[in-house]
Amino acid sequence: MWKTKRLSPLFSGKKLKAVDLKGPMPFSRAGRQIIARQRINDEQERKARDDDARNTQLPRFMNVDWPLGRKIEEKEFLFEKGDLVQVIKGPEKGKISRIFEIFPHRSAVALESVGKEVKRVLPKVEWTESQDTYVATYNAPIHHDDIRLITSIPDSEGHLRKVAVQNMVLGEYYYDTRYHKRMRRRYVAFSSGVALPWPDPPSPVTDGLFSTSVAEARRPTFFVSSLSEPPVSDVAMESLWNPRSRRHLPPLTDAEIERLTPPSMPLSKTKIAFRKEMEEKKKKAAVVELVQTAEVIAAALEKRST
Repeated sequence: MWKTKRLSPLFSGKKLKAVDLKGPMPFSRAGRQIIARQRINDEQERKARDDDARNTQLPRFMNVDWPLGRKIEEKEFLFEKGDLVQVIKGPEKGKISRIFEIFPHRSAVALESVGKEVKRVLPKVEWTESQDTYVATYNAPIHHDDIRLITSIPDSEGHLRKVAVQNMVLGEYYYDTRYHKRMRRRYVAFSSGVALPWPDPPSPVTDGLFSTSVAEARRPTFFVSSLSEPPVSDVAMESLWNPRSRRHLPPLTDAEIERLTPPSMPLSKTKIAFRKEMEEKKKKAAVVELVQTAEVIAAALEKRST
């Protein structure tokens, strides 16, 4: 139970006494809910600070200027790619654009040509297909609460009417045949079940006229003939490595090879005699083996003639 010390308006001369009030604090149900909600918000803020600290440790070109504001759970995100929205806060207020990327973990969305312009210097490995410069300009994400949905809903006469909806809620789950997954229906808040349709999913990327088919791309064109020999010839290997790379040293010259080769040490008389003896043994063994082979061949020929 809750216990604390309060300052009581009891004075002893000119000094204020602290009176220990024992017993449970009279928190109502609403008060307990407020305290629990505050704890959840504090935990979300702590996680956001940790993410920001982790994000600042990344290279500058990988950092994103995330908007500040209320954090919501990812499953409660109310927007999807392709939604037409209007900005209702900030310097871009009143502009209408379409969402091309969502960030539920940050409660933010990225709009087409709307938002604070941010410039980053990207390394060449991060370039997109149509990029031809190191400086990339993009629009910073906008917070979830700074936009409202613009959609068409049928009126009482059945005609479609375009409206702007700021307050929305999520309803029951259903299987969407367009997205091929379970989704939640969204409705206008404080209304009698006015449903708001989800946007059409992006069309799948189709192969163009000059595109290579998947089967052709996966068809093997090189086969290793033997594991005992390298698959790449020495001539081709010389042309593959980068001579300016620090990881690959240039080939050694004759002078360097001579400098790195240790001189031959002089042999002692004992070692010379030992080597001479071993060579004579090898010669005798070779002669014996040759005589034995000749005897076997002669015996085989004699047996065959008889």
